[in-house]
Amino acid sequence: HIGYLFQEYALFPHKTVKGNLEFGLIDCSREQRAERVSHLIDLFQLNGIEGRFPRQLSGGQLQKVALARTLAPRPRLLLLDEPLSALDDPTRSRLRSELRRLLNQVGIPTLLVTHDRVEAIALGDRLVVMVDGRIQQTGPVREVFSFPANHAVAQSVGTETLTPGEITEARNGLLTVQAGPVRITSVDPGDLGGRDVYLCIRAEDVIIERGSTSRDSARNHLPGRITSILFEGVLV
Repeated sequence: HIGYLFQEYALFPHKTVKGNLEFGLIDCSREQRAERVSHLIDLFQLNGIEGRFPRQLSGGQLQKVALARTLAPRPRLLLLDEPLSALDDPTRSRLRSELRRLLNQVGIPTLLVTHDRVEAIALGDRLVVMVDGRIQQTGPVREVFSFPANHAVAQSVGTETLTPGEITEARNGLLTVQAGPVRITSVDPGDLGGRDVYLCIRAEDVIIERGSTSRDSARNHLPGRITSILFEGVLV
């Protein structure tokens, strides 16, 4: 009772859209099969292309037909292998929200395998990060992206800057961390277990302020007139 959506969709080229949807319904009567196929065509908005062959479909239509065929036998679990990787970038971006809507609508638990961080954020409720075949962290998507458990997870979820540092002060829920010549203020995540840490800085979390151009003032600020950075993640 597992529905598997192939990365390349693997639709039967000699069957029409309707024929592909009917393929897994071998235990149904003719009336039940027709009713199920009609429901899937309406659900996936495939009206008007039921008689077309896969070679006559766009990338987005192929993706919809492949998912509809996977759902036809009413599986209890869905496994999606890089479901959008076969599409071009504009189509992939457009279909992310559509796929999310369809998965929510059918209400079947889904395990989605992807190397695309944007896809993981857009489609997932929970995230499991695997590195070298081992699970490194699990949790809500936003939590894993904002608070990676270790260096490997931080790299996997696309943290742009990872640099070693040392905690020099802790006060009022904030940490002062010395990273080479740079001193940074960070929110204290708690339970760090030591003074040596990794700083994780995402580009979107950096705030750049216009600073003074005087020589004395410049010595007290970061290069490029960045006067302060307040970020959320500090790693052991």
